[in-house]
Amino acid sequence: MTDAAFDILSETEHILPFRGTRPYVHSASVINAIFPILDGATTLTVRFSRMTAHNRLRFVHLPSDIETPREAVFDAWWSRPDGRGKLVIFETGDAEPQLRVPYAEEEAVRGWNMIGGRAELAAGAGLGYTLIDRLVALNKAYLTATFPVERTERYIATRCDLKGRVPALAALSLVHMRRIGASHHATRITADGVDAGLIYFARQQL
Repeated sequence: MTDAAFDILSETEHILPFRGTRPYVHSASVINAIFPILDGATTLTVRFSRMTAHNRLRFVHLPSDIETPREAVFDAWWSRPDGRGKLVIFETGDAEPQLRVPYAEEEAVRGWNMIGGRAELAAGAGLGYTLIDRLVALNKAYLTATFPVERTERYIATRCDLKGRVPALAALSLVHMRRIGASHHATRITADGVDAGLIYFARQQL
């Protein structure tokens, strides 16, 4: 699909560093990049159509009723007091594979506990990490403990539905809601005691 096939409201280019030893762009990096753009959003859904090892990305704002182009690797839609919007993300230009930063994911959730089948992370834990860093790391740790993967598998985020404005260092509580098919899991998010949405992960072969 070409640009002429849809109305572009605005666009920006972003180069996201690879994290740790990951050969792909981390889901949390994408959501972290979206957050400042969507300041004031009261709901936000981010969907990961496929993993990408291409870290130069084109963020395109579209009217909210436009169907996501098949070439997009990620998309997001949101609502806020002034209306609704949509963002689609494409690979673009030349990637920068040498752009990489250290990332100790386990430090984002150090001290988390399993209590009554729920994953609990205290308020203030993970200082220096974003809300999304903490949330993605906590769900990965929780699912790995609850539904262990084989050595040839890993968990990856596929979608996140957030609502309300959640403080970066809020107390987080996760509870598994349901399995979707053979490999997907939906987890309910509670932040500072308030329902904050759902996060979806899938098991994937390495």
